[in-house]
Parts: sequence; structure tokens; C-alpha cells
Amino acid sequence: MDINNTFKITTINVSGLNTTLKQEQVLNYMKINKISCLIVTETKLQTTSAKMIYKNNKDITTWWSCDDDNHFSTGVRILMNNDYAKYVIKKDIIEGRALKLTLLLKGKIRFTIIAIYNFLNNSYKDDILEFYQKLEEIVIAEKKLQAKIVCVGDFNASYDIAMAQQKANRKIFWKDRIFQIFKKNVMVNINLVYHDKPLNTWNRSDKKSRIDYIWITEDLVPDTIYASINKVHIFETDHSAVTVYFQIDDLFHTKQLFKKKKHNNNNLKVDYKKIDSQLWETYAEKIEKLLDKEKDIIDNVEISINCINRIWNTIRDTFKKANNELPKKK
Repeated sequence: MDINNTFKITTINVSGLNTTLKQEQVLNYMKINKISCLIVTETKLQTTSAKMIYKNNKDITTWWSCDDDNHFSTGVRILMNNDYAKYVIKKDIIEGRALKLTLLLKGKIRFTIIAIYNFLNNSYKDDILEFYQKLEEIVIAEKKLQAKIVCVGDFNASYDIAMAQQKANRKIFWKDRIFQIFKKNVMVNINLVYHDKPLNTWNRSDKKSRIDYIWITEDLVPDTIYASINKVHIFETDHSAVTVYFQIDDLFHTKQLFKKKKHNNNNLKVDYKKIDSQLWETYAEKIEKLLDKEKDIIDNVEISINCINRIWNTIRDTFKKANNELPKKK
């Protein structure tokens, strides 16, 4: 399976996007890694500066959320490849803390990306709880509209600690209530679907933790093919990048492909009457060779209900390729 031919969402805390060098490095990181949608947090920008960055870039569209009064500890930005930015129909912001994009995909699928940068300083308890209330209102409203939701960013809270407290029958820390919002709305920590023990996302000297996340609504899980956490080497940050890969066809091209097949009178079908035993042997050998190439994916993927879709797509694509060996008719 071609993992590069996907809709790829990545989040990374950039620890400031306020130098020309850093801005160029972030853009290069997006291009080199073929990221479709890049969410950067802790941009430390004021609105006047944010408006100018990437303004003349013809390949991407960007949106930002700034808090001009506290810009040194806030800021969220989304950079999106124009192949996908054309689907964006609405933008909403919570100053300096969150940015919501609504995309309307083929088949009238509502796809919502909520990028957040939670407060680092716990002394702002009232502000944090108010932020959580606004976030929950957004999620509930989108769920009522049957949206597929991706909530992504630097949460500055630990799901591992929250779950440890819950297992010990202890009250979870008030700041970790953000995870209750997602679980209550049937959302999934996508890295836990693909990894039993995901890597830490923040490392500094002797301290490390997992505080950057991608949570998605459960109905989106079958559309994913992988999730990962990787170190960033192209620019300086103490955070790792968190990524989820979505199948392009299922989200963006399904309706278009259906129409193409429906109206294409030259669409060819297999002519089973012309297939003899020798052709069947050739067909079987082709499938065996193709499956051998995909053996690592099929054998090594963590078997769970959420990974079945990935395995099935591999098998489906194998049969499509093998069909080229069979005679066709109109």
C-alpha cells in the first residue's frame, strides 16, 4: 500500500514561528514529508505578522489563530495543500487557542478539523475550563451535523496519567478533563489504534511525556491506514510530530469515481467465457506474486477490528492488479 498516496494530517509544536528561517524550515518539512495538512502550535505570532507568512505561496492555503495580548505563549496555524484547501467552506477561531476548519467533501461529507494549543500554565484554571466548555460545544454541534471530526494539536495534558488515575479509581486531574470530552463524544486516540505503546511527543533533558495528540470520531477509523509519532530534524523543537494517514479515495474521490464509472460506456468487464485453465493459472500466479510483495503488511499489522480495513484494501488492490491478466469485454 502506497502510504504517500494518502491525505496526511500532521501536528507539531514548533516552539515559535517568528523567524524567516523557521518559517522556511516548516514549509520544507511539509513538502519533504508530503503532508497534506500541517497543524503547527505555539506559533508565538501576532495577527499582523501571521497575515503575511506564506501569503504569496501558490501551493498552500493557511489559516491562523492568534492572541495578540499573549502571543508569546499562544498561537495555532494550519497549512493545507491547495488540492484539499478547495474543500474548506468555513473557518472559526478561539483566539490563540483553537482553529476549526470545516470541509465539505464529495457526497456532502462534512469533515471538521479542530486544531488546538492548550494552556501550558495550570494557574489559568478558569480560562482552561472555559476553553474546554467552548471546545465541547464545538464537538457536540459538529456531531449533530454528522461531521467526521479530527481534533489535533498540543493538549498540554497527559492521557496516560488520566487513564492511570481512572484505573486506580482516583479522581482525574481537572486539566485532564479534555479527554473526557472526546471519549464522551465517541472519539478515539488514533495512535493507540496502531500502537500499544506510542512514543512520547515531548522530550526535554530528563523529562518526557505524551501531550500531542490526534483524536478522531470513531466513524473515521476505518478510513485511516496508519498513525505515527516521529522526531523532527529539520528545525529545532522539543516536540515530535504526530501524524495520521487517511485513504484518499474513501474521503475525497468516492463520488467522483462512481460518476466516472456510471457514465463511462467504455468501462470494461472481465470476459469469463474466454478464460481457460492456462489463464486461470497465470491469474493465480500473478495474485501470489503480488501478495508476496504485501506480505509484511498483512502479516505484521496489529490485528484488530480497526485494522481490518487496511488489510482488506491491500487484498482488494491486489485483485485489481491481477485482473489485468484476464480478457475483457465492454
